[in-house]
Amino acid sequence: MTNQKDSLIELMATHEETLSQLYQIYSQKYDYYQAFWQDIASEEIDHARWLHALNKRANRGELSFDEHLFKLPAITTSLQYLSQKVTEARLEDIPVLKALSISRDLENSMIEQKFFIVFQTDSPELKKVFSELEDATNLHAHKIKDLLDAQGQLPV
Repeated sequence: MTNQKDSLIELMATHEETLSQLYQIYSQKYDYYQAFWQDIASEEIDHARWLHALNKRANRGELSFDEHLFKLPAITTSLQYLSQKVTEARLEDIPVLKALSISRDLENSMIEQKFFIVFQTDSPELKKVFSELEDATNLHAHKIKDLLDAQGQLPV
């Protein structure tokens, strides 16, 4: 179980790092939105750091893993899709609205899959970290949705 727990936490951290890469690419492609993309890219790196720290705590037995809530193949599939989007972003001219839609779908997918609600702990500190990760993901989804909703008033 510990091996699967380690793998899941590390995959989650890799997912956050890869999401940051995508947002960093978008920040370079869309000047008008550069600060927006850089901010959320930086926050994704913070999330990855939190997950790496959680992995150390998990190795000390401070977390239990509910495998019924989240399966390793789901995160693996999501990471493969995300990696494909990073490659596309590097090689293709993607309209900003498509970039926003992709980002919205990625963030919403993490929310729907209950990305950060797979571990159980009695530690209030760790519960707070999981709650903050979930809240930050919700915030990103809302920021992206707001930008999409404002599409008629912003440069494309």
